[in-house]
Amino acid sequence: MRISNRKATKQRLHACRKVAESQQVNMTQEQFNREVLRLRPTLIIIAKSYLCQWEEAEDAVQDVLAKMWTMHDELKIPIDGLAKVVLRNVCVSRLRMKKSLNQLEHHYAETAEDADSANEYVDKMLMLIEELPPKQQIILRLRHIDGMEMSEIAKLTGSNEVTVRKQLSRARQTLRMMFIRKKSR
Repeated sequence: MRISNRKATKQRLHACRKVAESQQVNMTQEQFNREVLRLRPTLIIIAKSYLCQWEEAEDAVQDVLAKMWTMHDELKIPIDGLAKVVLRNVCVSRLRMKKSLNQLEHHYAETAEDADSANEYVDKMLMLIEELPPKQQIILRLRHIDGMEMSEIAKLTGSNEVTVRKQLSRARQTLRMMFIRKKSR
């Protein structure tokens, strides 16, 4: 008897969820704007807790809202959870990029004797990048200078992510070999 009650309850709950889902309509521009106005202050505070600077936090929130706008016609109210997850991912991505830039600066400081040497080192690397094939140049710059994700680069270049990864790997390998050759001269 108990098992059949549970089964019936589960079936009713499932039916209620289906009705609720079918009644939800995709988000309109006006609804999206209202949600943005309501969520923006909260998202900025969350981003500030990750990034520690108001300007960076506002930039991250703006990126999130722009990403969400591109899919607003597929969204359903409320968008709080999705916005917070996307924001966290954007903040983590920015922190990783900042960390890699700090590591590069630290590496340049160690290898260069002074600021002029560091600038020369960067100039040499940029000149070597210009010697790469055009597709590799684009992918390398988008990934390391602009800090774009592989999926974004794939969309931008009209390739798939595997191809982008391979091109990036080959570009790094070629750049490494070119750098070693130039350094040994």
